[in-house]
Amino acid sequence: MSGIITLSISSWSESNSDYGKFPLWFPVLVITRDAVILVGAAVLHLLVGKVKVRPSWTGKVATVCQMCAIAWVMLQLRFLPLLFVVIVAGLFTFISGVIYVMEGVRQLQAEGHAHARRD
Repeated sequence: MSGIITLSISSWSESNSDYGKFPLWFPVLVITRDAVILVGAAVLHLLVGKVKVRPSWTGKVATVCQMCAIAWVMLQLRFLPLLFVVIVAGLFTFISGVIYVMEGVRQLQAEGHAHARRD
């Protein structure tokens, strides 16, 4: 996360400042996903008393794509546009976040906490 934030606020490339920097939406997406996971885990812990966090394959792919995006900027690779690499990393980051939220909701439903009582 620190690499993504750093490469979003400062340019790694002296010759092309647009190519040495991530778009602002990318660190916002990564930070938001991680914050949602942390808050969701805290809510699960408070309501259920236990949290079962199992890494998803999309989460692992998102992490690899994020690391590739960081390397892409730092190595100044140009055979694919940087924006393409960041979009792929962002897409997997978003999908993995949705999957983690769905898993959290499933755990709440299993414990009977997902729906309000209707009397």
